[in-house]
Amino acid sequence: MKQHHSLPSNTRIDTHCHLFNKKVLSWKLLIDFVQSRVNRSRVNRYMKITNIDLIDCPSSTFNEIKRALNFLKIGMQPTSEDVYKTLVETEKGYAVVPLMFDLDYCVKGASADFQNEILAAYNRILADDRKELLQIKQGLDYLIDYSSSNNEDDILKEIDQLVQIIDTLLEPKRQTNEFGLDSLHKVAPFLDQENQLVDLQKKYPDTVFPFYAVDPRRKENYTLENGTYNLSPILNRLAINGGHFYGIKLYTPNGYSPADPMLMALYRYCEQHAIPITAHCSGGGFASFAKTVDIQGLIYRNSKIREHSGNITFKHYKVTDKKRVHEKAQMLNHPLIWEKVLEKYPNLTLNLAHFGCSEDTGEWSQHIIRLMKQYPNLYTDFSCVAEKATLNNMYKTYYSEAEPTIKKRFLYGSDFYLNMLFIDNMRQYICQFERIFSDAEMKEIAEINPRRFLALD
Repeated sequence: MKQHHSLPSNTRIDTHCHLFNKKVLSWKLLIDFVQSRVNRSRVNRYMKITNIDLIDCPSSTFNEIKRALNFLKIGMQPTSEDVYKTLVETEKGYAVVPLMFDLDYCVKGASADFQNEILAAYNRILADDRKELLQIKQGLDYLIDYSSSNNEDDILKEIDQLVQIIDTLLEPKRQTNEFGLDSLHKVAPFLDQENQLVDLQKKYPDTVFPFYAVDPRRKENYTLENGTYNLSPILNRLAINGGHFYGIKLYTPNGYSPADPMLMALYRYCEQHAIPITAHCSGGGFASFAKTVDIQGLIYRNSKIREHSGNITFKHYKVTDKKRVHEKAQMLNHPLIWEKVLEKYPNLTLNLAHFGCSEDTGEWSQHIIRLMKQYPNLYTDFSCVAEKATLNNMYKTYYSEAEPTIKKRFLYGSDFYLNMLFIDNMRQYICQFERIFSDAEMKEIAEINPRRFLALD
């Protein structure tokens, strides 16, 4: 169903971004920061920079710390509009599709010491960063040799500023205000997130097209009587019904199946009315912190799709366990589960986001391409592809070899501001796309295809 708007036909659209902020989602910001840094492979964690054999390391460590602190700086802004303005400073003239996130149910059932564990890891990482910055400062001659700037005073000033930022972030009073231990399980942050996006869409109706996050465990969003789901609380939020949301966002590793009965009822409506759905679909990202989760619907276990109803206990659930996200992603987010959804709703407008990216295999991407050949409204997006080599490989292996009908369903996305953990700035991210994709291809993935996905034409 075509949506009402006044968006010029030549406008680029970022189909996958986030406008979280200090007030509505500070805990997700904190968790993302910890997860990204725990899982990294820093070469010389406690090196002595004066060792001539390690002179490549100070520059990479220095840049990593700068990126992480910039990520926190962006996310700790007070409103979604502030974060939006930060994005459009680079994506000038773009329209954006901000995707909500339901953190409340992601942490439902987490261990009692969950919050303290995250804060402890956060403080430990910041303290290590501070120590490394001071070590880098001592070995500044080596850093200058491998830095884009040769101005010693500028680098010294930048290091001092970063140390000051870390000192501020480590202040107990600030952490109490921003990460109060009684704030994580409140419903208010989710509603505040929604309200801020609604206000933003009202203010920028032709350039902001938000998606509403749905989790079947949020019981206030529907009722069930005699086997029939009443989804009015969700449907009334949609633009076609007078609301302000242009689609639905799903993040199944948070702790539910793509084939949950409540979602199957939602798919039926979305298929009938061409409501787009964006579903996180990669082996990484975020996942529930609960050890045991009640799952209704299909799961992927032991290389098979299975029907499941009841609790599942996971082997990996600690915040710092590198296998925690992968285990839940495999079981609750595998493309083969989505294939079963599409078998029942073959005309569903669905974006399996991140093109199924996994750290060690292209299996999910291959499944998505196969499914795109079968289902005419299945899309995928290139979002949070920060490494030029990775994007180039995706382009050569999949996009350039795809049939024209498949190319029409690739989408540009940034995953801002989560992608800022891996890049220096958004201009760098966009330039990588513009160097790899031709002007005509950029027009297709960033203008034409997103309009079709959003039903704007």
